[in-house]
Amino acid sequence: MNWSRFINFLLIVGFFNAISFGIYDFWFRPKLFINKPQIKTVSKIADPPADPFSSTEMEYFRQLTLKYNTGQFEGALKYAEELLLKGDLSSGFGNWLRQQIPVLMTSLAWLKIQSGDCPEAQKILYRAVQRGAIPETKKALGVCLLGAKEWPEASTWLADFVKDRPQDLEGRLLFADSLESLGRFDEAVLNLDAASQFTDLTAEQKLNLSNKLTAMKVKAQEGLKQKSEFSRRFYVSYLEHEHEAYLPQIFETLESSTDEFSELLGLEPVNSPIEVILYSKEAFRSVIPGGPEWSEGMFDGRIRVPFHADMKRQNLSLLTTILRHELVHALLSIRSKRRSLPTWFDEGLAQLLACRLRECSGFRFGVSPGDFLSQKMLNEPFVTLTTIEAGMAYQQSLYLTRFLAKTQNEDVFKSMLRDLEPAGPITSDFLIRKAGYDSFEKARQSVAGAWVKKLVY
Repeated sequence: MNWSRFINFLLIVGFFNAISFGIYDFWFRPKLFINKPQIKTVSKIADPPADPFSSTEMEYFRQLTLKYNTGQFEGALKYAEELLLKGDLSSGFGNWLRQQIPVLMTSLAWLKIQSGDCPEAQKILYRAVQRGAIPETKKALGVCLLGAKEWPEASTWLADFVKDRPQDLEGRLLFADSLESLGRFDEAVLNLDAASQFTDLTAEQKLNLSNKLTAMKVKAQEGLKQKSEFSRRFYVSYLEHEHEAYLPQIFETLESSTDEFSELLGLEPVNSPIEVILYSKEAFRSVIPGGPEWSEGMFDGRIRVPFHADMKRQNLSLLTTILRHELVHALLSIRSKRRSLPTWFDEGLAQLLACRLRECSGFRFGVSPGDFLSQKMLNEPFVTLTTIEAGMAYQQSLYLTRFLAKTQNEDVFKSMLRDLEPAGPITSDFLIRKAGYDSFEKARQSVAGAWVKKLVY
């Protein structure tokens, strides 16, 4: 994509700022269980041995499997541990029961992961390791450690899992993700290439893997040229001779913006480093194959930004805007425990805060504002829309968040992000009720009325 085409896109949407695009959990990020909250048992309780248990022990077995099969993992674990304290168990039943403890613990840990409580899940998982880890225990530990950016330990557990379950596609993707963070790109390429040879892949999975493999090969080439530096909350990879002189300003932008946004939105401190990767313009296009051509930045669990001559000539104001935009996506992802937020909220707030208290904070209508988009179009990922529709969706998402900020105040966003449900989808209705509306549709209609009148907020 050339620069003039990006400017044309901005002219289309009527918003003369840099719009970057956050596509976390849509193309490249592994689909972790925590992104789609559900009760997923990792295995099943083993059948009784051929030599049957006593009638009393068979009743214990039935009670345990009933609890487990209905998702009562904590109750099943407690019941199993209480049974092991009994002195009248046969050696056969006792041995069988002890073998089920890691299964029960790992299933309970997955439930904690799905509700966003990885710290508690890890405690349970390390207990499971002491009792004899099953492969899924290792996968669960990899998920939590990867989320905590503890990459060396995450890759160790995931490597062990892949050895145990070499045909598990999700495990392969997680392992490749950990290898990328460690800069072991060639190993990540080999791992993804092995996954691409699976014979049971759907057409969508094949395309997704092909894109990942292409992108990882580019990252491997870029990785040879890159260096990395840490600040208090960021881990930045950059091209040594092209970007190094600008690192102080980049770190200052990231750190000060994190303080600003955290206070404004009532966010918890960032405990794990946020990865930021700077690319050449050409490499960036290859890193997101199949992505929208108008993207000038992305967040897929890592902030990825092309940093090129056009940005330098603008005194880095465009780079600052894009970094702030993608940083909002990163902070919202942490706050939501990596669950998807409604796109209008995620993108609208990212645009609003990227330009907060800065020269790019104005809003402009087009010659004709057009109709306000439907609730469905505002909620779904904008990559599913045409270029024109995506432009409208971005502009109207910004307008919606500006409307909320002006008709109430900026504290409304802190209220909307307070007390998120611990599990399940985060819906527009849930968020908008925190802003005093009965439903998102009623709020959308109010905003649509102001939009048609071209009221500037």
